[in-house]
Amino acid sequence: VNYEGNNDLIDMLLLVNAIRNINSSVRIRLCIPYFPYSRQDRVASPGDAFALQIAVEMIKSCNFWEVETWDAHSDVLGGMFPPGILNNIPQHTLLLKSFDFSMYHETKTALVSPDAGASKKIYKLAAAISLPVIEASKLRDTFTGNIRGCSIADTSKYSTLVIIDDICDGGATFISLYNAIKDSRNTTQPFSVDLITTHGIYSKGKELLYTYFNAINCINDMQRTN
Repeated sequence: VNYEGNNDLIDMLLLVNAIRNINSSVRIRLCIPYFPYSRQDRVASPGDAFALQIAVEMIKSCNFWEVETWDAHSDVLGGMFPPGILNNIPQHTLLLKSFDFSMYHETKTALVSPDAGASKKIYKLAAAISLPVIEASKLRDTFTGNIRGCSIADTSKYSTLVIIDDICDGGATFISLYNAIKDSRNTTQPFSVDLITTHGIYSKGKELLYTYFNAINCINDMQRTN
């Protein structure tokens, strides 16, 4: 299932029901690269819905023998399925199969982790491609979801920075991080920033992002094309 909206969840449920009406004992496997509501993996404020829990219960109701997803946003998802059902393909495995990182050895390059959650994943990729990591931090308003700011150590000794994360939605996080990288530099030497994510929602398009980033890449491009 290439999830692009809530209608896709309903279509999946209808399809499973139709198949089981023909053969009630058939085993069905689900591959859903982007897991719906994966970022809403907790109740952040009183009165909020636990949206991930709702999506999980809908999918569990189909009794799939396996559910494959790509680069789950957090470890919360794994604990919501019975053992052996969820197969989460990790970020470094996906990126190593999809991109040639050898070009980054031609310049002084560092990978950039936007936050603590991304840092848990990025070091496996960094070890495989022999590039250093710079960890950034961000402060998010839990009521609005807006990024209130980012901070990062001095990046002056690198001419290329590659931001690695799981999801690009509108891109506000990454624009804020780009500005933090720019402000961190104590040199007039030119630099470039690339953005690589597992999932690209691009809810505000890519035009604005390209005014900041030299390259924008993802494995699972979810932007609708009309």
